[in-house]
Amino acid sequence: MDRRTAIARLASLAALPVLSARAQPDARVDNATDFRDLYDVMAQRYPCFALKGIDWNAVGAALLPRATNDLDDESFGLLCMELVARLEDSHAHLMKGTVDVPTPPIPRWGTGVFCLEDDEGRALVYHVASDDAREIRVGDVVTQVDGRPAGAAIADLGAQVSRYVGFSSPHLRRHDMFRALATRERDVAVRLTVESPDGAARTVAVPARYQGGSPRLPLRHPDISESRDLTSTRLDGDVGWIYVRRIREGLDAALDGAVGALADAKGIIIDVRGNSGGGFDSRTAHMNFMPLGLPADPNRPRYTGGMAVLIDARCISAGEGWASWFMANQRARFFGATTAGASARKIDYTM
Repeated sequence: MDRRTAIARLASLAALPVLSARAQPDARVDNATDFRDLYDVMAQRYPCFALKGIDWNAVGAALLPRATNDLDDESFGLLCMELVARLEDSHAHLMKGTVDVPTPPIPRWGTGVFCLEDDEGRALVYHVASDDAREIRVGDVVTQVDGRPAGAAIADLGAQVSRYVGFSSPHLRRHDMFRALATRERDVAVRLTVESPDGAARTVAVPARYQGGSPRLPLRHPDISESRDLTSTRLDGDVGWIYVRRIREGLDAALDGAVGALADAKGIIIDVRGNSGGGFDSRTAHMNFMPLGLPADPNRPRYTGGMAVLIDARCISAGEGWASWFMANQRARFFGATTAGASARKIDYTM
């Protein structure tokens, strides 16, 4: 049997070369050696163990003995996923090599009821995507899941998912689990006890049949699109709103258009809630917002008025890096919740 290959994407805070160590085609499978190799590469390359309080020696003691040669490709792949997840990094994951990445044993069917954590720690419904849950309304609070307190159910789901999926911060995991709320095997009925704004409580059985995403913004506006990289509008009170959904090629031109149209606004809101990142040119990506006294591109629209930036736990990677410029340059006030904490450079390592 030829040695399997898989690719682990590792995140790093330092620029690192791509590390490629491909096995010879006629090499025999040796799970212990392969697994130890991946473990050692992480130990040598990953810079955030102390920052995150991760005891990598303890991780090795728990997982290295499980890499035996009687594991099939799926079982070995799941073990590798567990190891990568122990980095607690949203950028680190296993990718397909000569074998497919296994599907972890995590329930994948939801109720179509999506929640955010309110300022009292409760699961506040902000979107209902399934007709099966039509008795539940936006503004309800989910208090129980299958008879258990919602908070306990959410914590248990986070622990289950975290075995195979790395989250860069506890608050990102918590944010995602509030949105997932209750996932089960397909068609399993989930009993959700909800409390309406007037305090009335009721229990609704919702079958787990929904697979799909949820809106990135808790409140939506007809002129703001979540499918485009950047959209903008002018709100009442002559305030501009620029929603930056992704950070990637074309950002500069899109910002030129938005800032040009809002040049006379009393203030501008930059909204990066739910921003999924990408990449940007640090030399040009903020030229539209350079404060007075700093050089700017005379050929690009420039806004020097008051600004606010909206952030949340779903703003990640390059979205965090791009938004951090406004804080570093004291260019805007920030409102919302702490971002994911997952800005990083990546390397691909071939097992």
